[in-house]
Amino acid sequence: MQSKYYFFFLLLLLFSTNLIEAQWVKCSTPYIAGISQIGTYNKNFYALNYTDPYLNYIPQIFISNDTGKTWSVFTTLPEKDVLGFIIKSSKIFYYTSSGVYRSTDYRNSWQQMFSMNSILNLYTNDQNIFVTTAGMISYCSTDDGDNWIKIGAFA
Repeated sequence: MQSKYYFFFLLLLLFSTNLIEAQWVKCSTPYIAGISQIGTYNKNFYALNYTDPYLNYIPQIFISNDTGKTWSVFTTLPEKDVLGFIIKSSKIFYYTSSGVYRSTDYRNSWQQMFSMNSILNLYTNDQNIFVTTAGMISYCSTDDGDNWIKIGAFA
């Protein structure tokens, strides 16, 4: 009797895995060199093209208003070695290995907000902005990049 239930359970498990698989749909890509980062803000998708200062790729952020079906250039960034970007409170931030830049006029002008060598990452939790450096030192801004405080070093 137990073997009957065991067999039924295996069949159920086998057939149910096909029902719960994620359904991926290929979308178009905005740049032939590839995408290094994707983000969302206000129901739009944003993508940073792969940048390489030695290959003279122009760093651009693209926008899609239709869930990735079509893309257009949102902004061209002035620095060549762009590593990533975030959008927070309608302000756009991007970072290079040596600085964090912010646009408060929705991409028309940029201001350096943080300067330090070996920046590895820039991220937000929708309240604060964080920077991590190669020395495993983290900094935090609670006012959209105007001021930064060192919050710790990790061994």
